[in-house]
Amino acid sequence: MTVSRSPLFVLTGGLAALALLTGCADADTTAAADSTPTAAASSSSQPASASASESSDDADKSKVDKSKEADESKKAAASESAASESAAEESRRAEKEAEEKAAAESSAAAEASRQAEESAAAQKAAEEEAAKKKAEEEAAAKAAAEEQAKKEAEEQAKKEAEEQAAAEAEAAAEKAAAPAAQAPAQSVSGTQAARKAKEYIDLIAFSRSGLIEQLAFEGFSTSEATAAVDSLGVDWNAQAVRKAQDYLSLTAFSRSGLIEQLAFEGFTTAQATHGVDSLTVDYNAQAAKKAQEYLELTAFSRSGLIDQLMFEGYTAEQATAGVNAVGL
Repeated sequence: MTVSRSPLFVLTGGLAALALLTGCADADTTAAADSTPTAAASSSSQPASASASESSDDADKSKVDKSKEADESKKAAASESAASESAAEESRRAEKEAEEKAAAESSAAAEASRQAEESAAAQKAAEEEAAKKKAEEEAAAKAAAEEQAKKEAEEQAKKEAEEQAAAEAEAAAEKAAAPAAQAPAQSVSGTQAARKAKEYIDLIAFSRSGLIEQLAFEGFSTSEATAAVDSLGVDWNAQAVRKAQDYLSLTAFSRSGLIEQLAFEGFTTAQATHGVDSLTVDYNAQAAKKAQEYLELTAFSRSGLIDQLMFEGYTAEQATAGVNAVGL
């Protein structure tokens, strides 16, 4: 295991080693000096000059040794200092590389996040565009279907009007061809039937078949009732307009619902359609009125009330406007 050393630790160690070496050298010198008199005393047979020479050589040798030790200590300290500097440089380089790596990773993460956001935004825009296109296509298809249904209804109404006109012409021809001898026998009853028919038609709007049925309910025969009704020369289209107005004054209707109601009253589809379309009706307002009528009867959710109005014949737009108008 490698132990890292700080420059201060290395320098302190070097100085301590130098002091130790210097102390040892001083001790050696002192010991040598102390031993010189002893040697001189014990060797009195040798000349004094020889002893002095040996002492001088020992002192020179000690100085050389001290100098070498000092140099070696300096070299060791320099080596330790260089190693410390190298370690510090390596540490700084490692820190710099770590910082650069962290910066690169942060930049890469930011770029990835930006690309993800752009991708999500593009996907959302594509989904919104697809939803918008789908809604437009559905609206166009619905409008085309409504237009086709209206066209078919008009064609059917025209066909029924032609059939009704033909039937009326045939009935008139049969009436004209009836034996004249029957006229006196039917005159009194026929006159009463015609009078009664006139009273009803002045009071309220009727379809042709509805008025005939009403006279039959009063006790007149079907032939008498039919003759009486046909003798009045009634404009049944005008009666359909009048009847449609009567219904709208009582309750709310959709366009198709009102046409169906007039057809139920005995008007032909052509007459009923003419009667309804001759009026200027705000069907959004009618939807709101009908929605309010339903809410007074029972509870509805918003979607449930819209569905109910559409069942009554209102378009989705009219039904939605009606429900919005009542605040649901």
